[in-house]
Amino acid sequence: MHFGISEKLFATPLWNFKIFYSISGWKIINTSSTVHDVQVTPMTGAPACQPKTARQLQWNWTPAGQVALQPCPIGATGLARWYCMTLDESAQKSTSIDQPSWQGLTPDMSDCKSVAMTNLESQVRAEDPENVLVSSLAFLTR
Repeated sequence: MHFGISEKLFATPLWNFKIFYSISGWKIINTSSTVHDVQVTPMTGAPACQPKTARQLQWNWTPAGQVALQPCPIGATGLARWYCMTLDESAQKSTSIDQPSWQGLTPDMSDCKSVAMTNLESQVRAEDPENVLVSSLAFLTR
């Protein structure tokens, strides 16, 4: 049963397929043979990683093979990144078939720096007296 918000038939030299939206999400149907549950972006119909909440951030649909970028969580500066693996990469990494997936269990937060550390770095660059730097560092690491 199809619950079509957007249902389209496409033909390529290799196979015919339909893209439609159902209660469980976007689906691709190969009209030549079988049904494949491939997650696709609602806007473009391209294979994509599903939205997910991780590390206090909401990650939106991301096309396979692309990196999602967004500002670090509140209290930190920089950019958080999460790569959406292609179907081929996902198949090599796991037993799930035909699904793009996020690389790793959590996003890459290595570029995120706490505001407190940024302030301490500014104090060092401004050549604040050592006793002020020591006091700030002691407060941050207590």
